[in-house]
Amino acid sequence: MTRTLVLGASRSGKSAHAEGLVAASPHVRYVATGRSTDEEMAERIAAHRARRPDGWTLRETTDLAEATRGLAPTEALLLDDLEGWLVAAMTGHGLWTDDEVAPLGPVGLAAHHAVLEEARRFWDRLAGHRAPVVVVAGQPGFGPTPLGASTRRWIDLHGDVVQTLSATAGRAVLVVAGRPLDLPAVEGAAGGPAFPSAPPSASPAMP
Repeated sequence: MTRTLVLGASRSGKSAHAEGLVAASPHVRYVATGRSTDEEMAERIAAHRARRPDGWTLRETTDLAEATRGLAPTEALLLDDLEGWLVAAMTGHGLWTDDEVAPLGPVGLAAHHAVLEEARRFWDRLAGHRAPVVVVAGQPGFGPTPLGASTRRWIDLHGDVVQTLSATAGRAVLVVAGRPLDLPAVEGAAGGPAFPSAPPSASPAMP
């Protein structure tokens, strides 16, 4: 089956569209990366949960290996959303900083590529999966961007991950105002990663 990447800004309807793509599957694993950290977040998660069929299997994790562990060949996978995983991955690899200006340096570049490789391994494991695979991702660079090195690291890495998944996705969909737009396939990489090659001698920061 096709691996599908569903993209959209906040409140675009991307999650509802992604759920519709797997709705016909007899078995669906819904991987939720969001965490209920406060009452507002709990309310948002409850609204998402209320519209999902009772028969779907819920797995709450930011571990991509855990997300696919034991996945049956006929079980569809819907991961919503990529941002929850990326926050955890950047935390685990020490990529957040309070500095306004902070070059990645060799260790930071290695950490950047380690996160990117984790996403690539997850995507490759699902190549040829018999049931639908859908990943939902936001568009953090579409709006005003706060200053700070962490934000720039976040947007660079998010863009690299999305381009990596899109390069081998069978389908990529951009949802705008609840309307899905199928993105055309392109020959070769559309833009390329912000940091295309990993430094050979650096070691990524570990959690």
